[in-house]
Amino acid sequence: MTPPDIVVVVYQGLLNPSDRFGHIYVLDGATGALHFKIEEAIYPYATPAVGDIDNDGISDIVAVGYDGLDSYLMAFDHDGAKKWKSTTVTESSTGSDWFSLLIADLDNDGDPESLVDTNCSIIMVYCNGLAPTM
Repeated sequence: MTPPDIVVVVYQGLLNPSDRFGHIYVLDGATGALHFKIEEAIYPYATPAVGDIDNDGISDIVAVGYDGLDSYLMAFDHDGAKKWKSTTVTESSTGSDWFSLLIADLDNDGDPESLVDTNCSIIMVYCNGLAPTM
């Protein structure tokens, strides 16, 4: 059995507090070798969710992107290619800086939904892995 890959977000916040951007790195589960780095800026205080959002049998990555002011949901293919980007999820100035992400079949229709919440309030549900239209 092949060990699963490892998905991590890395940022320099402790070394450079003004740098609130992170990046996703995907590592080989057996060796720890780098498979790829996703160059899109990622909000470092939200752990990405991993799951098959397009029913192709291969896990995708859903993460909170960050441009320095606004945060938004982003989806990436298994190879790191960007699938889609939502409109703004929340502005960091609101104090809603902690996110939880989930990929699950919430309505039991066989297709996954992506859910994001912040400060214990569900703020978005994206149905069937499709790009949100908001």
